[in-house]
Amino acid sequence: GPPGTGKTVTTAASILARIAARIRTGGIVLVAAHTHLAVETLMGRLEHYLESFCAEAARHGLEMPPVTLSRCHSSNPPPDDPARATKNFPSRPCARPVGRWIKDGVLVIGGTTSALLKMAEELCQRGPFRNAHDGFQAEMLVVDEASMMVFPHFLSLATLVRPTGEIMLAGDNRQLAP
Repeated sequence: GPPGTGKTVTTAASILARIAARIRTGGIVLVAAHTHLAVETLMGRLEHYLESFCAEAARHGLEMPPVTLSRCHSSNPPPDDPARATKNFPSRPCARPVGRWIKDGVLVIGGTTSALLKMAEELCQRGPFRNAHDGFQAEMLVVDEASMMVFPHFLSLATLVRPTGEIMLAGDNRQLAP
């Protein structure tokens, strides 16, 4: 839908609902968009609603795994803001923090196409994914502002999703593609 119709809030709630219903410790959710602003906005909504969503899920008997929110950067990431839960990391090197975070629960990684592809290339060469049959693979890919993403970028990101994984697209179908 058009701006102001609640796409970002709905997308954040949908991501959290799918984590609660289908994704367990060790799972990875990729959040991608064409621009840094779109990624940052969606990650901010996830951060804003995570705690209340977990409390409501528990109230209804859903077992929500611990969730780590992170933001992958192509180059020098900004320092982590102590007031925010989202952790920043570079696409290279990244195996240690990613490996540590997936042991703790579900890892949500936000980034642009470039950052996520660089990260995936790095992780395929390092543990814990180096010895995996298909290398680095995520349980879910979420593309925000999907109508603005060029199709080759989407296809590249889709290769990072497990064959049994999910892809969620959000955007305004009336926007012209680039």
